Amino acid sequence: MAGRKSNLPLLIGAATAIGGGYYYYTTTGGDLSAAQARFDKDTASAREHAQATYESAKASAASAADLGKHKLEEAQAKIEAERKKAQNEIQHKIDEADKKIQDQASKAKGWFGRS
Repeated sequence: MAGRKSNLPLLIGAATAIGGGYYYYTTTGGDLSAAQARFDKDTASAREHAQATYESAKASAASAADLGKHKLEEAQAKIEAERKKAQNEIQHKIDEADKKIQDQASKAKGWFGRS
């Protein structure tokens, strides 16, 4: 059995439209053409405000994206620098170990009489 569909959104929309019409009708002293003109003016003003808000949000998003990209590049540079530093340290340790091994090998040759 399907659930009963509510008419509440329809009633709220109708009440809002009636209330808005009544507001414009009464604020213009009952003149319909003046009410229409005021409605058009308010609609244009709301559209301009919405456009300005959209442009501001768009600029903020672009700025945030640029900042994020900059931070990512900084982090990648730091990671690369640390990787190179670690690689150099490891290479240095390998070179030290290799030198010790060669020194020990040359000493071992001398112990067995093979110079």
